[in-house]
Order: sequence, then structure tokens, then C-alpha cells
Amino acid sequence: MSKEIRNLLQTYQRALNEADLDLVRSVYAKDAVVIGQPFPTATGIEAILALYADFLSKLDFTFSSTCWRWS
Repeated sequence: MSKEIRNLLQTYQRALNEADLDLVRSVYAKDAVVIGQPFPTATGIEAILALYADFLSKLDFTFSSTCWRWS
């Protein structure tokens, strides 16, 4: 895995664990689309941030990267 991809995944992990919408913003393109069940599809960064704000405000969890290989 490239260093850039590893850094992106680590930033995403931090964004979830810290409920940090600025970090969420940093891992998505302005025109990104998030499709995830059972959540509605979100198109564009503002819709994605709204989706994450709602999601992160309702859950208390720690996201682990054990499913990713860091080699």
C-alpha cells in the first residue's frame, strides 16, 4: 500500500474516532458521492458532511483499522 493511501486511511480513521468533520472533509473530493446502507446517498461535500454529522452524533464507537494492511 502506498504511503499516500495509508495516510488517507489513517486520516479517515482519526476522523471517525474523533468525530472530526474537518478531517472528514479532508478525505473527500468536493464532488464525491457516498453510497452506504442503511444511510441515504450523499452527493457533494456538504451533503456528505451533513450525513457524517448526523451519523457521528448518534454513535459512540472506536473505528479500528485491523481490516487494513499497513505494509
